[in-house]
Amino acid sequence: MSFPTAQQFSAVHTLVGPSGYRAVFNDPLDVDYAGALIGEDAVTGLDSADIRSSLYDLVQADGAVAGPFFSGTRPITMQPTYHGATIVDRNRIESRIRKVLNSCLTADGTLTWNPAGSVSQFVSVRFHQPFRSKGVGMHKTGMFGLVAPNPLILSTAGQTASQEANTDLTVTNEGEVYSPPVLLRINGPGTAPSLLNVTTGRTLAFTSPSLVLAAGQYVDVNVLNGTAVRNDGTSVYDNINFPSQADWWTLAPGANVVRLNWGSGSTSDSDLRVDWRYAWK
Repeated sequence: MSFPTAQQFSAVHTLVGPSGYRAVFNDPLDVDYAGALIGEDAVTGLDSADIRSSLYDLVQADGAVAGPFFSGTRPITMQPTYHGATIVDRNRIESRIRKVLNSCLTADGTLTWNPAGSVSQFVSVRFHQPFRSKGVGMHKTGMFGLVAPNPLILSTAGQTASQEANTDLTVTNEGEVYSPPVLLRINGPGTAPSLLNVTTGRTLAFTSPSLVLAAGQYVDVNVLNGTAVRNDGTSVYDNINFPSQADWWTLAPGANVVRLNWGSGSTSDSDLRVDWRYAWK
């Protein structure tokens, strides 16, 4: 089975800044309650990211040539309604929202929600459009804009699996689109390791020159950031076999068969660890 994602204004949404400040919407029992999301326009942008098109007009002819299209950023707007028993209480709620937003100016925060019939999901966000509020007395409606530079929505809970080298490991992405593994850990000993996604036919090989790991040593590969780092913190990026076997591969929706192959020197300890999340757009 696969889990869906959806824009659902009635779900509990939690915005957490890198500072640790929290603003919780639709859960009045939470100590960081920051209002209710009322109506279909109370939260927008979780249904789809922007599209980056590639169109070139034909010269002296009707139409255009279309190149590959890609997902762009994901703009998100939220309009919480909040009130307090006193003016001080109302202002305290508004201050809570402002603290979270301001902390998301220079570093990513997270917006988390749980659509009905699915699993808890999140997207990394920045404070993008000014906070505005309207209303009189104890009742206010705020509005602010967020942007997700990475359009992927990911499951909050991560998955992990390990397998001895040179044998198949099946990992399943229960989302709807490709998911970059959070971590691919190559555990030594061995020489010239290659990471394969057999299902998609992609390979990331460390054979130029051949990477050598002793027992107890490992390399962590971060697909999203395009990094490969030893356990001592040194990069092994130069060992990647560019350009023929340098695919920073992702997990397709559904089951993926992946492998860690060694050129030589591997033992039963030379295994592969995969950490991943389900992904949606």
